[in-house]
Amino acid sequence: SLISVPLILAKLGEKDFGILLLFTSLVPLASTLDLGISSALIRQLSLPDKDQDYKKRYWQTGLWVYAVTGIITAIIFSILIFLMYFYAVALRGISFSDLVAINLFVTLTIFVNHFCSALMALPQADQRFDVYNLRTMISGSGNTIFTALLVLFTNDIKTIVFFQMIFYFLTIISLYRYAQRKFHHQTLSPSLHLDELKNILGYGLKNFVGNLANQINLQASKYVIGGMLSAEAITYFGIPQSIVMKAAGGISQ
Repeated sequence: SLISVPLILAKLGEKDFGILLLFTSLVPLASTLDLGISSALIRQLSLPDKDQDYKKRYWQTGLWVYAVTGIITAIIFSILIFLMYFYAVALRGISFSDLVAINLFVTLTIFVNHFCSALMALPQADQRFDVYNLRTMISGSGNTIFTALLVLFTNDIKTIVFFQMIFYFLTIISLYRYAQRKFHHQTLSPSLHLDELKNILGYGLKNFVGNLANQINLQASKYVIGGMLSAEAITYFGIPQSIVMKAAGGISQ
C-alpha cells in the first residue's frame, strides 16, 4: 500500500481516487454481513475428535449460508450503489452507463469475497496459514501493486474495478482447490443441514454485532463525506485514515 497508493493517486488524481476508494470500501463493509458464521465454522472444523463426514456437513452448511447471505448482501449493496449515485455529491459526473458497470463488478466482488470467507475457514481451522494468506497475497496484491501497474495504462474506474474483481476470482479458485484436496476430491457443493445450521448460527450471531459495528465505525465516515462533500474530500480523509489503520495493525501484530 505504501508503494501503490501514491502511484495510483498520482495517475488517477484526487477526484477519481476518492471515487475508487468509495466503491472499493464497500467490499470489506459487506464482508461483515455473514451472521458471524466464519468464527463458528472455524470452531467446528478445528475439533480434533470429529471425523471428515462431520466436518464436511458443517463446511457444506457454511457454504450454503454464505451463498444465501452473499446473494442478499450483493442485492442490498447494489441498491445502495444506485442510491449513492443519485444522492452522493462525490459521484456527480459519473455517467449512468459507467455506474451500471461498476455496480455489477462491485457486487460480484462482494459475492465472491463473501464466499471466500467460507473457503478460508478450512485452512484456518487446519492452521494452514500459508493457504489462508493466499487471500491477502492474491486479492491484496490485485488491489495494490497490480492496480498501480494498471493505472499506467488507463484511469477508467470501471476497468480498474473489473481488474480487481478478477483477483478475487483467482483467490476463490485457489481456496476451493485446497478444499477439494482436504476432502479427497469429493463434490463440495453448498448443502443445508438443519442441526449444523442451528449450531453455527447460535455461536456466530454472538460475534456478528460486534464485527459489524467495528466495520461501520471504520467505513461509515467515507460515505458521510462522500454524500455531503466532493470526491477529493474522500481522498484527503481516506489516505491518512488508511495509514493510521495499517500502522496500528502492524503494531498489534
